[in-house]
Amino acid sequence: MGTISKQIDDNLAHLAWSLWTELGVAGLERKHQAFSIAPEELIILTSALSEFDPRLRDEALDWCIHYHHFISPIRLHILAKKYGDYIAKPFSIFSATFNTVADVRTKWDVLIKTPPLKFKPSKKSILRSFDTPSMINFRLRSFLGVGVKADVLAFLLAEERRDFVASDLIETGYSKRRIAAILEDLASAGILFKSQVRNQLRYAFIRRDLFIELLGGIPQKMVHWHRILAILLPIRACFHNVEDAPVGVRVIDIRNLLNELSNQLLQMKLLPPPLQNDFEAYWSNVTKWFLEVTHKLAKGI
Repeated sequence: MGTISKQIDDNLAHLAWSLWTELGVAGLERKHQAFSIAPEELIILTSALSEFDPRLRDEALDWCIHYHHFISPIRLHILAKKYGDYIAKPFSIFSATFNTVADVRTKWDVLIKTPPLKFKPSKKSILRSFDTPSMINFRLRSFLGVGVKADVLAFLLAEERRDFVASDLIETGYSKRRIAAILEDLASAGILFKSQVRNQLRYAFIRRDLFIELLGGIPQKMVHWHRILAILLPIRACFHNVEDAPVGVRVIDIRNLLNELSNQLLQMKLLPPPLQNDFEAYWSNVTKWFLEVTHKLAKGI
């Protein structure tokens, strides 16, 4: 692994450790007490870092084995399929080990056939109080069940916009039909207001403040972690794949990828450096930019 890839993975490992520690893993730093945490995205990120930080993987497994009833196998399946190009083997090892050790009826997806680790839980993990702001997604799941309804509401609470249609929530990974059914239920309960504009059913989160009060508040930063993952994993993989290649190959590959991710980057208000004629300078600037992005994430900035 090259120096740049190692620095990126070091930043991402610090991010994952902080998020897991916030959930109750036996870690040292808690930088994300003001952030909502999505366990399925965290598992995907952690599996990607398994070879870089095996202890992180093992302590995450320990937590999952004890508190798996708050993790959605459906969402984990959706995300694993989506990011299989980046995490197929390490995620499969993680899942195969979990399936072997945990007492569960519903097994987690294994993308490729692989033997489990020889694993013994450390039993150091705890489950933090759901009163902790960062545990909002777990509070929702405890209240509404582990499933699409809790995940839809978590998405709506993280959104700045108050007016939307069912297709706006497709990025959660669930089908439009399932999302539409949940929105209808929430409208019937008076939490959302439904109106028809031309041939579209639109919804407004009119009871957001009352719902937040019912939940006992939400963290300062409600985060769409699936959007962050959609940026981190491809760019990380690109750096790993091209770091030892000639500079022209590196620039072409990273520039093509950033162009593909342009909508996602814009949505997250992340602006990569502009292309330069000097490839060495451009590569250096892109490297500094992505290291800064991952560093800020790790520090909870």
